[in-house]
Amino acid sequence: MGYYIAQIFGIFALITCFISYQTTKKKRFLIVQLITNAFYAIQYLILKAFSGFSSCVISFTKNILFYNLEKKGKEIPIYFLIIFEAAFITGGILTYNGIYSLIPVLIHCVYTFGTWLKDLRITYTIAICSSILWIVYSIIIGAHISILASIFEIIASILGLKKIASERKKETC
Repeated sequence: MGYYIAQIFGIFALITCFISYQTTKKKRFLIVQLITNAFYAIQYLILKAFSGFSSCVISFTKNILFYNLEKKGKEIPIYFLIIFEAAFITGGILTYNGIYSLIPVLIHCVYTFGTWLKDLRITYTIAICSSILWIVYSIIIGAHISILASIFEIIASILGLKKIASERKKETC
């Protein structure tokens, strides 16, 4: 039964993840990613994939902080980046359960760097690479709906990149 409940949360994560990549505003992106991380965290907890759960909880916290700074028009200080990178690594050490359990740690470390940067194009590009790794992790832990979510995230990231390029092209005309 838990497996099916986890897949339902994976469906919710899939939907919100896709929505997040259709925005061209960093603040809106971070808000929807908050919701996405919550759904993924619940899914991973149910599947007893504790490194995925830990990484999502840390990422949820990071997104709240990054969003509040973006909302105030403030730069995200590098020390916040360092603190969150250290938190992901610590979470990975505490939840280590074989080499595969390091995949979420790597993904979130790289992804955090991408969301720390102002350029949403870089964030989307990193998301494409991260999604490929999420597919591998999802296969290993049995988060089958998340495989679809990662495929949609790749597609959504590509569409988001095209949308940004289109808007920038309009601005220069």
